[in-house]
Amino acid sequence: PLTASITLKDEKGKEWKIGGLGSYFEDVEGGKFILLD
Repeated sequence: PLTASITLKDEKGKEWKIGGLGSYFEDVEGGKFILLD
C-alpha cells in the first residue's frame, strides 16, 4: 500500500506528521497519537 507522510504545523508552531499507514499523528519528538474513527 502507498503511504504518505504529511507534515503540518499548528497555530502554536508545533509540527505534526500524519502517517498514511494506519491513522496516527506523530509529533516531531516521535510521540504517536492514534486517531480513532
